[in-house]
Amino acid sequence: MMVLGNYVKLPPNVPKTLKLTRMRIEERVIEDPKTHLTKTVRALVFDCIEEDGRPVSKIFSTISEKLATQLYALWNRRTRDYIKVRITRIPRDYATEYEVVPIEI
Repeated sequence: MMVLGNYVKLPPNVPKTLKLTRMRIEERVIEDPKTHLTKTVRALVFDCIEEDGRPVSKIFSTISEKLATQLYALWNRRTRDYIKVRITRIPRDYATEYEVVPIEI
């Protein structure tokens, strides 16, 4: 059970519908889960105002270049001040795939 739930989590193989706004790029210091070394990375970050049809106030971020490229392209084509997408995370160790389906652009 999540008590605070400040960040959107993508469970494996479960579609998550998100309404995302206020896109930005931030630098983050992370620890590699396999090597335990820290490094600075750039993350694509959004404010999430709706998750699976429920209003929320959360952060959605990714350091996946492939997912960031897809979301960035949708953001640049949007007609509103948000994008609505369905994202499914398909874990495959380092080769995690993301299925992104635009709901509204």
